Amino acid sequence: MGGYRPPFGDYVEVPSLSRTVVLVGKMGNGKSATANRLIGRQVFDSMPSSGAVTSSCKLETTDLGDSRILNVVDTSGLFDSSVEPKVMANEIAQCIKLAKDGIHAVPIVEKPTNLTLDAFLARNCPKQLMKTIAMCGNRVALFDNVSGDEDKIFAHREELLSLVEDVVEENGGKPYSNELFDELTKGGIDTIEQATEFGFAIKSLSVYEEKFERLIQMVETRLRECILRLEKQLAEERALRAEKKGLAAQTRARDEMFDLRERLGRAEAFSSELQNKINGKQGGFCVVM
Repeated sequence: MGGYRPPFGDYVEVPSLSRTVVLVGKMGNGKSATANRLIGRQVFDSMPSSGAVTSSCKLETTDLGDSRILNVVDTSGLFDSSVEPKVMANEIAQCIKLAKDGIHAVPIVEKPTNLTLDAFLARNCPKQLMKTIAMCGNRVALFDNVSGDEDKIFAHREELLSLVEDVVEENGGKPYSNELFDELTKGGIDTIEQATEFGFAIKSLSVYEEKFERLIQMVETRLRECILRLEKQLAEERALRAEKKGLAAQTRARDEMFDLRERLGRAEAFSSELQNKINGKQGGFCVVM
């Protein structure tokens, strides 16, 4: 669960009892089914599948009682390598647009096959996922999207929401936001008010689109920087492996040369001895090849 402070942006305080979570993960991992369990009703398209059901971000809200409001944003497969950077940037921007009061937590939905959660984390969990879990304060919750047991559904939901509250408390009660986030959401509110007052003024709508485009460009820049950094790291690792292979080849060549020189020395000694015997007309001999 995304409880760490991102490398860019700040946290801004929003005096509200509402909580906004954005579910992310690979396609087919059950984000929509998890979102439905959090909301308490079937509002997101979900079916057993290895592919994506959700094609774009969508937000739904539910009243949890005790003055608690939960906003859930279901996303498409933002973690899939097949998603184009432009599409990913638009989806991230759409998430920010939907979560106008900021994002309190980002649960990463994983699918641990048929193993128990403990067994999955102990034996089959990828190293990168383990690093992500550690980075997020080891906040992990089991969520059964198949069981019809209402008590179990309630318990799992409360467990996840308690982790959300841990994230909120860790961040001083403030949801994640940044300057452009605020600018975009405020610009959207201003545009709606102006559009209502002035009959959808073209100028105000253009300003909103310009701000939205700036957000997309910012996200794309971050993605390109990340890709370039990973490509550089990969090139360095390849060069290091090639260097190690080269050193190993040089060592083998030296060893083989030393062995050949020893054999050549023995052959020359044998040849010299043989020649001496022939010249001395000594008894016959037999060379076994």
